[in-house]
Amino acid sequence: GTLKDWDYDAAYSRNESVVSESTQRGYQNQTQLVQLLSGNDAFNPFAAQQSPALAAQIMATNYNGNIIKSSLTTDAIDLKVQHDLAKLPGGALAFAAGVTLRRESLDLKPSAAYQSGDVSGYGAAVLPFAASRTSHSIYGEIDAPFLKMLEADLSVRNDHYPTASSTNPKLSLKFKPLDQLAFRGAIGT
Repeated sequence: GTLKDWDYDAAYSRNESVVSESTQRGYQNQTQLVQLLSGNDAFNPFAAQQSPALAAQIMATNYNGNIIKSSLTTDAIDLKVQHDLAKLPGGALAFAAGVTLRRESLDLKPSAAYQSGDVSGYGAAVLPFAASRTSHSIYGEIDAPFLKMLEADLSVRNDHYPTASSTNPKLSLKFKPLDQLAFRGAIGT
């Protein structure tokens, strides 16, 4: 919208991703499989096939069911304003600023079987994990069309996370001596 001669924009967004994984066949409970095969005279590792009875017992050691459920949620609020400060020979000297507030949450819920590390094919044990963080960013920009063929843009952005911050300025120039030809250059971090 517009308030007096300032343009503004406000937005709220929410992204949520939920993942659930389960096994269906062929992922043995390793402890049960070792107990079944250790000292079992019916097991022949060199045979092309095991007896139907032993094959059924091996199949019964499969872990079938939920392995993990996880969710990742991001909530964000973005606020921006823009205002023309003055008239220059190439157009309006424009100012823009904004702020972003963000909260990210991760919740990892492995099944008891996955926590034990005993399901073949899944590697080591995975323990439950939940964490969240809040971050914010603030930025400003000035667009200065000094002449019809020469424009400069100066911006700066600061991002702040719980354990890190970064401030990054940028200066860019555009020189357009002809409608069909433009030269651009920028420096920033």
